[in-house]
Amino acid sequence: MISLVVFSPRPWLMSAPAAGTFQWDRGLTFLQQVDEPFRQDIEPAMLWRQLPALVCHYAGLRSRTAFLFPWLGAFTAVVYVAVVAARQNPAPRFVWGCTLLYASSAALLVPAHWFGINDGWIWLGLLAVAFGRSTFTPVIAILLCPWVDERFLIALPVALLIRGRASDPAFCWKHFTLLVWILPYALIRVGFLGVSGGALTSEYLGDRAQMLIHLAPFAPLGWWMALRGGWVPAGYAAARYGWSIAVASILALLACFVVAYDISRSAAVLAPLMLAGCFEWHRVHPADAARQIWWLALINLLLPAVHVVHDKIDLINPLPIELIRLWQGIG
Repeated sequence: MISLVVFSPRPWLMSAPAAGTFQWDRGLTFLQQVDEPFRQDIEPAMLWRQLPALVCHYAGLRSRTAFLFPWLGAFTAVVYVAVVAARQNPAPRFVWGCTLLYASSAALLVPAHWFGINDGWIWLGLLAVAFGRSTFTPVIAILLCPWVDERFLIALPVALLIRGRASDPAFCWKHFTLLVWILPYALIRVGFLGVSGGALTSEYLGDRAQMLIHLAPFAPLGWWMALRGGWVPAGYAAARYGWSIAVASILALLACFVVAYDISRSAAVLAPLMLAGCFEWHRVHPADAARQIWWLALINLLLPAVHVVHDKIDLINPLPIELIRLWQGIG
């Protein structure tokens, strides 16, 4: 709630469908997919993101009630961050700091601001791989999350490296044996990839490749806006964990930039690295970590935030400004 007061959604845009806006474009496609999960006449990016639509379809969540499912994922991810942080250090300031740092990043702001965005489930899956205690937790995440968004697969090596480093300082590559659970997704996708689906994907990537040079100047700003102050612990984790996680993180950022228009949203794939940095800082500096992470989270609330999509920069305002715009009917 603190985060959404400081970085508010736009109720004057969310009160009625508005095609051509960040708030509604993916949401309208998502509603079409919920009504008919396997339809092919939708944007190529959504063709293989079937799981949320199937859940909503068979759970009877139709029309705008289907938007409850993405919000549930976003809320659950925030709760999981708090739970994992409390395992590291139950001090309230540390738990609040880690949770608020996450909640003031694009990991929460995008699914809370835009309809039909199921990112919360993706970040929850990556967090479960990185920090889950059970052996089965990452397996379940790997089996399910690729059907929510392919960004999960892009960031999976980073999450596995964090998991390995957290469980064994002398990291062993045995944790990457979990990648075998990607096979069902890979086999199904390759086996059922029709000619039309392959053509749509190729066309999308071809168009995207032509835009990259034009969009390159927007990448640094988009990456920064994903985590803002959260890049401090993310950089600390990369420095402490070694070259492998730094390289994997850079490759994940570049891969997301190549395949996705929403630059700041996609860079939130490194949210687990941000939290890993908070936990590593606590391990190295247990006396000061709670206070310092708390202050870093407060600073993150003060730093300006924007959504960077393609070559557009959309400023995120505090709630009082957006309520004034709602009351005055400003569109």
